[in-house]
Amino acid sequence: MSDLKDRNGLTETEYMASYRRGDWPLPSVTADQVLISPDGGSYDILLIRRGGHPCIGQWALPGGFVNEEEPPWKAAARELEEETSLSGLQSILLGVFGDPGRDIRGWTVTCAYCSLVDRRKLKPKAGDDAREARWFRLSWERPDGLLRIFLTGPEAGTGQQQGTAADARQQGPEASAKQQDGWNGTRTGTGQQGPEASGKQQDGLHGGCVLTALLRPMTLENPLGQDTHYELLENQGLAFDHAKIIATAIPHLERLPIS
Repeated sequence: MSDLKDRNGLTETEYMASYRRGDWPLPSVTADQVLISPDGGSYDILLIRRGGHPCIGQWALPGGFVNEEEPPWKAAARELEEETSLSGLQSILLGVFGDPGRDIRGWTVTCAYCSLVDRRKLKPKAGDDAREARWFRLSWERPDGLLRIFLTGPEAGTGQQQGTAADARQQGPEASAKQQDGWNGTRTGTGQQGPEASGKQQDGLHGGCVLTALLRPMTLENPLGQDTHYELLENQGLAFDHAKIIATAIPHLERLPIS
C-alpha cells in the first residue's frame, strides 16, 4: 500500500484500518442476460417465468445476484445456465440499470449482457427459481415519439413454444400460413411495428401471451457518442424494469442488416 498521506495525515494502511464498510449504504448488484435470436428481420427473445418473490409469476430476463468476488459477466453466464441450462454463449455489456425503485427489495443495480443466438440450436430448460423458460416474439412501434414493445408468446400453460415456420407447419397449414405472412414481429423498414401488425400477432402461432410496455426515450449526446435512457410509462407482465433493458437492445437490432 502507498505511504503517501491524505489531508488527514493518514497513510493508506492507516486509512483502511479505520474504514468501516457498513458506514455507507451499498447497493446489491445483479446481472441479467438478454438472448435474442434474429430471423430475417424477426426477433425472438428468451424469458423465464419467475417462481419466487418478488414478481412471482411474471416474465423476466434470466439473471440474479452477483456473488462477492464474482465479475458481473460471469454472474450473468452462471445465472443463465442455472435458470435455462444454456451455457457457452458470447455476450457483451448492453447497459447498467440502477434507477431508484427498480426493485422492491431495495437499492439494486444490474448489469445487462446481450447475446445474438440461433434459437434453433438451443434447448432451454427451466431450472433454479425459474418456473418456465420460453421464447417470445419481440416487436415494437414508435407512436408520438414513444416506444411501445410487444412480447408475444405461447398460451399460458400450454408448454408450446412459438417458433419458426417449421414449428408452425407441425401445428397445421393455417398456423403455418400465418407464421409465414410476416406479421409476427417481422421488422418493416426501420424495425417499427404498427398497431395493426400488433393486433394480428394475437391471432396466430405467437398469439397466446402478450406482454407490453410503453416507454419514453431520453437521448443524451456528447462528442463521444449518444446514449438513450428510458422512462417506463406502462408495463404489463414484465418483472422489474426489464422492459427498459429490452428497449435498450432495440436500437442495436434496428441497425442489423436483414438477411
